[in-house]
Amino acid sequence: MSNGFREYLITSILDKENFGIEDFNDIYNLRWNEEIYFDFQKNIMEIENFTGKSLETIKQDYYSMVLVGNLHSLIIADAQEEVDKETRNNGKLKYEQYKINKSVTFGIMKEQIYDLLTARNWKKQYKLLVRESKKYKIPVIKFPKNKKGKSKISNYSEKRDLSLKLTALPPAEPIPFFQ
Repeated sequence: MSNGFREYLITSILDKENFGIEDFNDIYNLRWNEEIYFDFQKNIMEIENFTGKSLETIKQDYYSMVLVGNLHSLIIADAQEEVDKETRNNGKLKYEQYKINKSVTFGIMKEQIYDLLTARNWKKQYKLLVRESKKYKIPVIKFPKNKKGKSKISNYSEKRDLSLKLTALPPAEPIPFFQ
């Protein structure tokens, strides 16, 4: 590695003629979105929190959360597509790009999933959830890059500080309660 450390890769693929080191790098990059989704399942969906101890209850909880997660992904994809269309080349907006806040929308959708699944007009309910999800968009903040494509800001606290500066709103005027 460029930092002098040696990196070890363990794999069951033994075909050295058809798979080189670069192939594994590409495969890892392709898998990154899957890793992000596993993190979402574990930390936001809390897929490992079960309502009971029996095998049947655990299966029911798991499969229902997978269903909710899949529906959430579809709704977010549609909402994101609409947000992208609305924000593309819009000079009135503060930032170039926005994304849907998945954590917030999952919490909202989890409460409304029953309505979606039992609605006579599920398409109307689905569109309502897409519209609701669009309300929770957040800016995509891009940090300056150097010539190698790496962020010029190296540590997390610098990025956080810059992010806070970029998203800070001007102080609000105090609201007089007594006049």
